[in-house]
Formats: sequence, structure tokens, C-alpha cells
Amino acid sequence: MTETIELKERIEELIECKYDGFDSRLAELKCESGIDDVELSCKFYYLTFKGGQPSIDEFIDFIYWKAIYFCIPYSKRKAYVDKYLATSDLRYWQDLSDKAKQLFIRAKSQKLTTGEPGELILFILLEAVMKAPQIVCKMNLKTSTNMPVHGSDAIHISYDDGTGMLCLYWGESKLRAEVSTALDETCESIVNFIGDKETGVPRQRDLEIIRDHITIVDDKLKTQILKYLDPYEPESNNIEECFACFVGFEYNLLSRLHTLGRNQLAKQFESKYLERAISAANLFRDKIKENDIKHLKFVFFLVPFRDLRELRSKFLRKLGVLE
Repeated sequence: MTETIELKERIEELIECKYDGFDSRLAELKCESGIDDVELSCKFYYLTFKGGQPSIDEFIDFIYWKAIYFCIPYSKRKAYVDKYLATSDLRYWQDLSDKAKQLFIRAKSQKLTTGEPGELILFILLEAVMKAPQIVCKMNLKTSTNMPVHGSDAIHISYDDGTGMLCLYWGESKLRAEVSTALDETCESIVNFIGDKETGVPRQRDLEIIRDHITIVDDKLKTQILKYLDPYEPESNNIEECFACFVGFEYNLLSRLHTLGRNQLAKQFESKYLERAISAANLFRDKIKENDIKHLKFVFFLVPFRDLRELRSKFLRKLGVLE
């Protein structure tokens, strides 16, 4: 038991980002409704309200300051931090921030989805909610090399000391106006990921990327984690895979909040959003069945936005990409 607890703690210690303000930016919508026939866990969130409106500007600030952790592997971040500690020269902090910005700018110029805030939001949800740290920095690989990394949007892990299972999360992120469109694309991506006969198996390629580019610098912990991916090791019998799917969609009620009244706005909004969220979860269940992937495990994150163009433009302006 001591070893399993140690592994859980050591994995969670890989989460360097601070999420103290998470609840101030994203409120969780509690839902007791279960999903039959499919192993699907649903996590519904919405932007907290400020002045009777979604706190989009504060949310952009919140995710912006997580970009460095999302974009830049620990070893590279540590090099900048060490230089700052040795010299007290603040330019090393600025250089680190600029490097993260440049990766987003490069991703946007290459028309990569990584240039959007969706994958950054998924990163935050996996670390803050699932306590699952990122173990491969896809942003850094996609923008810094010519290697094919068109597999999952994210790779994270967590450890359950109750079951003794290591969970490997494959991330899928979609920002679409319609939930149905986002879920269709999500299922299509997953089907291709687990076994595209024409182009090979992207899942296998991502497993190789983990072995070659895992961001864990502690050699002992790295060796321990990689045993779960080695079919010749007994630990490989104690790994499970889960598809973490984030959908950000446009919810027109957010443009009509005045119709709910200012008193108990959140409570009134939640009663409406709950119906929409359950409908989305049931739709996802149906699409999972239709695509014959019901044997897989899923966690579904849903977040409504007033306007996705607003989300994108405010994020890009924060990065300095737009005037």
C-alpha cells in the first residue's frame, strides 16, 4: 500500500500549475444522472457570472497564465527558472512567457488546432479536476518538429491507489457552435485514433511518442511509469485507457441572461443548463454506440460559451496575435 500511495502522490506532484482560482472561474453543474450501457463520466461546467454576464475576460486571464505549463516541458521551464534564480534577472521570466506565446503564434500560422484555446482548456480540466498531469507536451512537438503527431490532442495520466490502476488519458478537444457537430468530430477522431487501416494506428504512434518524449525528468519515476506501457512487464496488466473529451459550444441562453433576472442568476441558469447538459450527454452516448466504440472508457467535459469567436479573439489578443 505504501508503494501505491507513493506513486499516486508522486504523479500528482507533477502538476506544477496552481489551480486555487479554478472555482472562481468555472462553476460545476452537479448532475446525478447516470449514462446506461456506456462507461461515460460527465463533468459539466460553466463560466461564473460577474455583473450578470459570463466572466469571459477573467476566464481568458486564468487560462492565459497556464499556457507556459501547457506549452513548455518541465526540463525547458526549469532551465529558465534556474537562470533567474542564479542571476535575479527578470528577463528569463519574460523569455519563458515569450516562448509560450510564440508557440501559439506558430501553431496558428500552421493552422493547427493547438493554436486555439480549446486544448489549453482541456489541459486545465484534466489537471485541476482529474488530478492527471500532462506527460507529453504535444504543443511543443507539433510546432517545434516535423514529426507526425496527429494523434490525440493531449496525453495525461493519473493513478488510483484504490484499484492499483494507472489511467492513461487520451485527450480530444472541440470548440464548435453545435454540440452535435463537436461530438460527431470527436467520435470520428477516436475511431481513427484507435485503428485507421489506411494510415496505420495513431494510438500506437502516440505510445511511441510517450516512450520517446515523456516529460518526467525523475528517472526512477519515469522508469516506473513506462513499465505500464511495456507488454513484457507485469505492470502492463494494471493500465486502463480513457478518452477525455472536451466540448466547448455556443449556448444562446448566455446571450439572453437578462430574461432570467439578476436575483439568483446562477441558480436559474443552472436549471436550464442542466437540461441542455443531460441532452448532450445522452447524445454523446448514442454517438458512441453508433460508432461502435462503446467498449472504451470516456470522461466528458462540457462548457458553454456565449460566442466562440469572442473566446478565440480575446485569447489571441491576450497572446498579442491580434491587435
